[in-house]
Amino acid sequence: MHRFGQWSIIPQMRPYKFYWNKLPLGNIIYASFGICIFLLLMVATLQKFLPPQVPLLYGEAVGENQLVGSWGLLLAPAFALTVLFINTRAASKADDDFTKKALIVSSFFISILTLITLV
Repeated sequence: MHRFGQWSIIPQMRPYKFYWNKLPLGNIIYASFGICIFLLLMVATLQKFLPPQVPLLYGEAVGENQLVGSWGLLLAPAFALTVLFINTRAASKADDDFTKKALIVSSFFISILTLITLV
């Protein structure tokens, strides 16, 4: 016999779980994600206050080669966000706990360096 309430017309909804919820140092993943989103929003909202060209490519020779358009500042946080997703995906597939933590911490370090570069 089945108890009352086991049969339901509406199926039970399971909350969606991200693959990084099972990883160690989950708060660092969220902090890295927050830094990247903050930088993207900051650059997008401050476009009218930025000059038409800003220096970003510091590896180039001094002069016009270092300059990018003001929308080019979105490249750095977009790159950091891409690295974050690639590293968290790789960490979710890794077997070793040290490798997982190293990938997550390196993503956080890249996010911090991007923050320093843009601010």
